[in-house]
Amino acid sequence: MADLIKNLASKSDVDLMKMLENANRVANDPRAIRLKQEIFRIWQDKAVEFLRNRITADLDDKGVLSAFGYRVGHQGIRSQEIRQQKLELILNANIPPIMSPTYLREWGAPNSFKRKRKLVRILSKFIRGAENRTRNRLSYRLAKTDWETDLRFVQAF
Repeated sequence: MADLIKNLASKSDVDLMKMLENANRVANDPRAIRLKQEIFRIWQDKAVEFLRNRITADLDDKGVLSAFGYRVGHQGIRSQEIRQQKLELILNANIPPIMSPTYLREWGAPNSFKRKRKLVRILSKFIRGAENRTRNRLSYRLAKTDWETDLRFVQAF
C-alpha cells in the first residue's frame, strides 16, 4: 500500500478516477479510505495549479458528474445506491482539474453549501430538460425519475 500511495502523484487523473471508483466500492476498508484521502490531496494540489493556469485538465469529460461516472436512464447506472454513492463522493471530494478554471471554481469546496447548490441546480436543470422529452420516450422518463430520486437525496444530504 505504501508503494501505491507513493506512486499516486505520477498517475493521470483518469487513472486516479478509476482508482477512486474502486476504493469507493469498499468504502469501509481502511486502505480504501487512505487511498481516497491521498487522491483527494493530490487533486487539491492539482486544482491550485490548474486555477493558476500552470497545468491543463487531464480529464476530457463534459463535466463533474460525467467525470465521476454518474449516469442515469437505460444506459446509466440502474442501482440507486451506486448513483447516490457517486453523488456523495462529488459532494465530499476534491474535484480534479476539469474543463476550465472558471468551471472548477463554480463547484466550490468539498462539503460546502456552494457545492451542494451547484449539484442541486444541475440535477434540477436535467429534470426540466427531460420534462419536454418524456411524452413518448421511455428513456427520458426513466432518466427523469432517476434524477428526481437523486435530487431528493442531495437535498437531504
